[in-house]
Amino acid sequence: MPSPQTVCEERIRLSEEVADAVLRKHKARKAYDRAVEAKQDIGALLQALNEARTAERVLVSKLAQHRKEHGCYKLAQTTSATDAFERRG
Repeated sequence: MPSPQTVCEERIRLSEEVADAVLRKHKARKAYDRAVEAKQDIGALLQALNEARTAERVLVSKLAQHRKEHGCYKLAQTTSATDAFERRG
């Protein structure tokens, strides 16, 4: 098992996937809210929002499981949740 201080590429990848999922959920929520305000059909947008929420939960769970199994908590010096969000716009 790697040391908790060891940089883990798998954890970095999963962390970036979680950041992407959070961003997708946020965008889906904004689109849904705009449609509700405009009194538009929300069926497809509600489905997209639910799928984004599910994807986020699954990825957060995968990351937590990875951290539990491998004991890795350190990100690379240049990688952080903020960096991940900034790279994705």
